[in-house]
Amino acid sequence: MTSYVSSYSFATHAMLNNFPLPAIQAMPGHSKLNTTHINFMSFLNNAHDAYQETIKNN
Repeated sequence: MTSYVSSYSFATHAMLNNFPLPAIQAMPGHSKLNTTHINFMSFLNNAHDAYQETIKNN
């Protein structure tokens, strides 16, 4: 598992469990909340794509 996956897996878990967004922003050290949002959405899209690829290949 890469640090990227680990960090954003934790952030996803935190967001789904209603952690305050500024706390999630601070964890990876982002200075802007928008950076956290962009990276979070990118992670979700990548995770979704990987899941779909796994289903397609099985």
